[in-house]
Amino acid sequence: MATTISSTFDIITELAAGTGTTNIANPGRAFRVVGIYGTGLNTATLTVSKVADNGAGAVTQMGVVTLATGDLNDFPAVLDGGANRTCQQSDDLRIVRAVANSTRCVIRCEAVDPQALTES
Repeated sequence: MATTISSTFDIITELAAGTGTTNIANPGRAFRVVGIYGTGLNTATLTVSKVADNGAGAVTQMGVVTLATGDLNDFPAVLDGGANRTCQQSDDLRIVRAVANSTRCVIRCEAVDPQALTES
């Protein structure tokens, strides 16, 4: 595993309790998703995907949060492979909330080209 350094930023979506789909337009920045976190009721699920061509192209899943218990803390997702989590400037994001109420999604990101550090 390579060791890198990069500034991180969060995309935070606060939603009314429920299910549904939320689309987030990319303002033109390439980035890599390094974590996805969700909050909600027991068994709530959030699936986060990227959608190519400014939301009109192929949908690629990046990770799924499944809450084992209701939790007001951000619960981590199982992430898909690194290539699936790299977003180009024209990739938008999609959050699908299903099964039960979910209220918050945090997508932790870093620059697509972090600087390598030396490991020993």
